[in-house]
Amino acid sequence: MSKLTIPLYHGTDRKVLAMSPEERTKAKKSAFVLINYYFNVFIQNGFEFKDYRITSKPEYDKHNQELREKLGIFERETWDAYTVACLLNKPDYQYESFYLTGDYDKACRYARRAAYFGEIGNVAYRLWHGATLLNYTSELNTIESDLQKLQSIWELPNKPVLIKFPDLEKNQLLDEKGVEVINNTLPDELLVKLSFRLKETPNDLSNYEVIELV
Repeated sequence: MSKLTIPLYHGTDRKVLAMSPEERTKAKKSAFVLINYYFNVFIQNGFEFKDYRITSKPEYDKHNQELREKLGIFERETWDAYTVACLLNKPDYQYESFYLTGDYDKACRYARRAAYFGEIGNVAYRLWHGATLLNYTSELNTIESDLQKLQSIWELPNKPVLIKFPDLEKNQLLDEKGVEVINNTLPDELLVKLSFRLKETPNDLSNYEVIELV
């Protein structure tokens, strides 16, 4: 076996750790419901995705400028979330996976975003928040129960944490594109700067060290 000599980290939040597997499954489904709903709302209002940049149809240019002014400082995070929503069906975006990184700072950033229920919850939150600022509130009854489920998580106090994974075997890991890490010839000090997927999501995290973030 080829063992990593440097630990990897998973960034998350205490409130996510406190959820049961069933609760996490339900929350994840609700997040996808919100993303699909608001993604279509943005499209209906003239947005389109092209070459990894948000553009607008010519007839909506003036309208979109008004929307950007309404979003203000939240413009970038709204566009970023919309971009991810566009990419969700691509193979690199596997939100069912359990992600790790050896980059401590990157793991901390993931942990702080996990307050919204991980990456997928963060995308849902940003789309919802942007749509709320833009007064996109029509037919909310179709997503009301899913929105309430996510809001009950979003409103809890944020307690970001890192879970430390020491001494992992390379054959336990895939890279972000699903390639076997054991076939990667990079030295550990470079390899661990990447992000990885665990082949098998751990059912019990109680035996791993948890690092509280301030």
